[in-house]
Amino acid sequence: MPVDKLHETGLVVAFRHPKPTHETHILIVPKRAIASFEELESTDLPVVADVIACAQRIVQDLGLNPLGYSLVVNGGPRQDVAQIHFHLLAGEPLATDF
Repeated sequence: MPVDKLHETGLVVAFRHPKPTHETHILIVPKRAIASFEELESTDLPVVADVIACAQRIVQDLGLNPLGYSLVVNGGPRQDVAQIHFHLLAGEPLATDF
């Protein structure tokens, strides 16, 4: 599926969510398979640090600070796919059909 990629490093990729729930809805996904938040290990600290650095860069690049934003990770039944991913949300919620 083609995506609107905003940032990529050796460890993570960030792109606009194909079905956004907010005016700004960006997914930040580690490239290495990590099924869930609970499966993060101490050896994954570089991945988590890269997620944070990526989110900071996107907040700055898109000027999201004045709007306010959230960086969210879902788990358990609230996690749609078995791959840890982070949602960077800003702006108003959108009406959704799903």
